[in-house]
Amino acid sequence: MNRKRQDERLNDLYREHSGSIFGFLYRALRDRERCEELTHDCFIICRKRLVESPPDNERFFLYGIAHNLYREERRRLGRQRRLMVEKRDRLTGEEITQRDQHDELVGAQTAGIVRNEIGRLPDELQVPLILREYQDCNYEEIAGIVGIPVGTVRSRIFRARKILAERLRPLLEPKHEVE
Repeated sequence: MNRKRQDERLNDLYREHSGSIFGFLYRALRDRERCEELTHDCFIICRKRLVESPPDNERFFLYGIAHNLYREERRRLGRQRRLMVEKRDRLTGEEITQRDQHDELVGAQTAGIVRNEIGRLPDELQVPLILREYQDCNYEEIAGIVGIPVGTVRSRIFRARKILAERLRPLLEPKHEVE
């Protein structure tokens, strides 16, 4: 494939899939600016790999790249989070309490709570759930992207839904006032 055709094909792939790749990354990481960068990185990597060998399933191929970028970002964030915890531990108790109260007020909306709960899931449950529920990937595609058997994908999605239901049940049940 010549250079011009490669560029045209990459532009087509970008128009067709960049929104869904960004959506996957955003639901997993919840940082718009960083997810835009990672989406672009995904297509840069795609361009390099298209030269080596064109994929059979482009969607699967792009989600695989995005999943790898997500895992790298989670590792980087883990290192940053450890540094932040060390810094926070040096703050006074009063400053921590004020921040916690503010965070509770900001995160009070149901959609935010659901996003937070999804974010609290272990990666092994979070990624398949996001790919299934938000990116409309089928079980076979998820298995290929994440590199696990289809049965494992199904069980992880089931476990993720069960955990979310348990965590969200108290928030979604109607409150009865005692008279």
